Amino acid sequence: MTFPITTSLQQQLTLLSLADWMQLADELSMIYTTFFMMYATFSYGRPPALRVLLSICLAAMAWYITVSGSPEIYCQHASDSTDIKKQARYYETKDPQFHQDAYAVLTATVVFSNMWIMEYRMRPQLELREKLRTGSATTPSTDAIMKQMWKMVATGKSAPTVSYGRSSTPTNFP
Repeated sequence: MTFPITTSLQQQLTLLSLADWMQLADELSMIYTTFFMMYATFSYGRPPALRVLLSICLAAMAWYITVSGSPEIYCQHASDSTDIKKQARYYETKDPQFHQDAYAVLTATVVFSNMWIMEYRMRPQLELREKLRTGSATTPSTDAIMKQMWKMVATGKSAPTVSYGRSSTPTNFP
């Protein structure tokens, strides 16, 4: 069972320039990396069955983001001439906005879930540890640790936000 590539797919592939491929490679690598962060965030401390389900769901989301949209790329099955439609949004539009928006949503999910974890899981544990600590310990207080972590959150959040805002700004001023 082979799937020969039709002429329309070959034409579409030859129309893509190196810059288009590099833009897509850049967007997708950022998205895939964010999926790894999502897996690490949501799978920690979970049972193995839930981790497997999470990995399947995240892989399906990555596939959808990679191969979603409106253009139709056809492969024809050699034995029964059945057309198999594959859709790839980026190939028709050459517009990375869909992928940039997907990256923004995924990154916001990771950031806000980690902020919740920091406040509702870590802070109580740090406060408990602080109560049990003896007077001679040199560990910083809970408030000092949380203040430093919130500074890191603000710093980490500002870089993607500025980058996303800059990439969404039109570059062709009249």
